[in-house]
Amino acid sequence: MNKSSYYELITDTYSYNVKIEYGNDTDIVNIIQLNNSLIECVVISIPHNNQDADLLNVNYYSSCSKNFQKSTGTIHMVNTVLKYVIDTYPHIKSFKLKDTTNINSEIDNSVQTPFFVSTRRLLKGELGWYEEKFGAKPIGDTIEIIQFLRKQRKLFESVIPMDKPNNWWTEQNTDSVIKDIILRTNKISSGTLKKIIYFTEWIIFSKNVKNISYRIEHLDNIDNVNNIINNMRSMKMRTNRNNMKINE
Repeated sequence: MNKSSYYELITDTYSYNVKIEYGNDTDIVNIIQLNNSLIECVVISIPHNNQDADLLNVNYYSSCSKNFQKSTGTIHMVNTVLKYVIDTYPHIKSFKLKDTTNINSEIDNSVQTPFFVSTRRLLKGELGWYEEKFGAKPIGDTIEIIQFLRKQRKLFESVIPMDKPNNWWTEQNTDSVIKDIILRTNKISSGTLKKIIYFTEWIIFSKNVKNISYRIEHLDNIDNVNNIINNMRSMKMRTNRNNMKINE
């Protein structure tokens, strides 16, 4: 079993619980929920013999920190953990990621339907989310797609529904926009554009990471603490159910 350590990253704005899992070739740095160490807010894979770390996952939960704000809090959390990683692992020079950022939004007061944040942004001629918030640069096939969208924009900008609310941009509606773009330009296949724009690839260079001040405090193994808490909750729930039966 790999060894794990737990720390609290304390800033002037928020504090975060961090779990580091040490491996033979790779360490995993997680920001975990305050009340559940099994649920991750941020996951970064740190190779021992490579300068490129992988930002694998970013999730917003209100329990990622106390009084945690959805937009500004998430940005602060990512900036903080990136700074912590480059301080702790000075050989890391960049963070690679696939941007599949989506938000569940209620459509027609019924089904929770995800809309893709950076996909919407790029089609509307805006910067990708990681591009705007963290100075990320496109890599791989994403470079070609972004160049296409930005250079050919005049050919298809009339089919981009700029007036639609953010939650309009579900995958179904976005696919319709992509088809209209292809019809107007005939420069790239619909399948290629769809394949890449929902999974754009980016790199954040360490030199561009915001300089956030923090201090570190060591935490006990909160997996064990959480197990005790969860067991107590289960016992209480069983007791409550028994009481309910008695009352009935």
